Amino acid sequence: MTNSTNDSVADTAQTNRSPAPTPTPAPLLCKRKDRFRHCLETSDAERLFLGLDFDGTLAPHVDDPTSAAMRSGNHKLLERLAAHPKFTVAVISGRELADLRSRVDVDGIRYAGNHGLEMDTNPPLESPDSVRSTIGRVCGMLERELASIDGVQIENKGITASVHYRDVETDGHEPEQLYQLIDAVVSDATTDDGKLRLTTGHDVIELRPPIDWDKGRALRQFIDEETASVIPLFIGDDTTDEDAFSVTRTAGIGIHVGTAETLADFQVSGPAAVSELLEWLCETGSECL
Repeated sequence: MTNSTNDSVADTAQTNRSPAPTPTPAPLLCKRKDRFRHCLETSDAERLFLGLDFDGTLAPHVDDPTSAAMRSGNHKLLERLAAHPKFTVAVISGRELADLRSRVDVDGIRYAGNHGLEMDTNPPLESPDSVRSTIGRVCGMLERELASIDGVQIENKGITASVHYRDVETDGHEPEQLYQLIDAVVSDATTDDGKLRLTTGHDVIELRPPIDWDKGRALRQFIDEETASVIPLFIGDDTTDEDAFSVTRTAGIGIHVGTAETLADFQVSGPAAVSELLEWLCETGSECL
């Protein structure tokens, strides 16, 4: 980890793309709190830029994605952090931007939905209406193709889509088979120039437009828009959050929620531990900057 300013984040992003770092086990934050605090105290940044995933981080995972809600107390903690002069807060999620805003519902923080493809400023898509048309057509085809598989949920999020398979019986419908089936539908429905990208997460296969954009790029853009120097801290649990950890790995702090191998510097056990960290930042973290 290194201390950061906005410029250092942009510079390291350009010079550290290859070779790709290898995910490894991360130490538990609760056993390395002194190291975490030292990173904040020795930073030359004026503020902490706190980026957060939603599902599995601010909110526990649930079988029905439409019923997800933040843990009790997180709303008040985010309000306190957003109002503090030493913090900037952003929530960067795979959820549709409007859905994300309604579930977090905190003024004064930044929002990015659909893995950063929808941002509250300077969104990266040049032709979102064309993408929505393609996503809608492919979702219709997937609904017909996957209709015989019990438990599949197809979520049209406008400029991306998610195929959830948490409730699917794995016998005969393993994730690899579902991926191949979805990839075949996407190939039939789109041209090479407009072929959707497929990515994977926790019990989900994501369909995204064919542009080089992800949570890491969204985090980097938010940081570049800051007027003060910042040290970025990102907290997330999914494989899609590794793109953000690739940014914090060279210029900040990454915290992975769970036990999987990761590019993050630390790990915490679950959303309850995330809430504890947010409370620590409110009570003590500002004194470290």
